[in-house]
Amino acid sequence: MEKTGDIFNEKLVRKLPDTRDTLLKGAIGAAAIAIMTVSFMYVGIMSLLIVLGVGVGVYFAYKQFEVEFEYILTNDELDVDKITARERRKQLLSVNVRSFEIFAPVRDEYKREFEDSTVAKRIDASSSPKSTKRWFAVFRDGEKRTLLIFEPGKKMRASIRQLIPRVYRE
Repeated sequence: MEKTGDIFNEKLVRKLPDTRDTLLKGAIGAAAIAIMTVSFMYVGIMSLLIVLGVGVGVYFAYKQFEVEFEYILTNDELDVDKITARERRKQLLSVNVRSFEIFAPVRDEYKREFEDSTVAKRIDASSSPKSTKRWFAVFRDGEKRTLLIFEPGKKMRASIRQLIPRVYRE
């Protein structure tokens, strides 16, 4: 029996801050400044500890906005992980690419499939909704249809194309 070569591709994509992230960072910063100001005015000597605590809290709160997505294609299994603050990893999904109903770039010509109302779950693991490198896949996850939006590299797309040429769109 002849064994074919194993497929292994991985890509790391950094999520770009959106308007919501910027507003939350601003609110955290404003709250920190307000707490520090009040502590200097009313608490006196304890204010140094409060300022230090607020500073550490702001640092860790801001770290939560550092989000990356990692895509790993091993043979026909695609794993998508979310990495927060370069420390915590959470697996968003693991799917067999052979279960994809469609795999295509996010463009107007595939808008009908992309905006399909029968999709119950949407996972956006891309850097930004404005990115031109976004691709999507629709598949069944149990009973629910799921839409995955991500940014695979050329090599990963070529590997997926080898596995599922009928549902691959260019």
